[in-house]
Amino acid sequence: MDLAQRLPVQVLLNCYLNAVFDQKGRNIHSTETGRILISALPDIATQPDMTAHWEAQLTDISQKQASYQQFMFTLNQMLPDFSAFC
Repeated sequence: MDLAQRLPVQVLLNCYLNAVFDQKGRNIHSTETGRILISALPDIATQPDMTAHWEAQLTDISQKQASYQQFMFTLNQMLPDFSAFC
């Protein structure tokens, strides 16, 4: 598994470890800390269509039709402080 495949898992695990998300059965729920994080994010980052857009980009990356580096650059430009929360 290369870094592009591991990084999202690492970010998610960091968020779990820092009590941002909680798993109940097959569902993932935000904790109080997670809700505070969500409220601190720019509105664009919390829109359901943005999640779909990111998923489409990740699919393109997995099919070698897009660059992981460009995806992360754009994401970091839009959400420069996100990783500080996790």
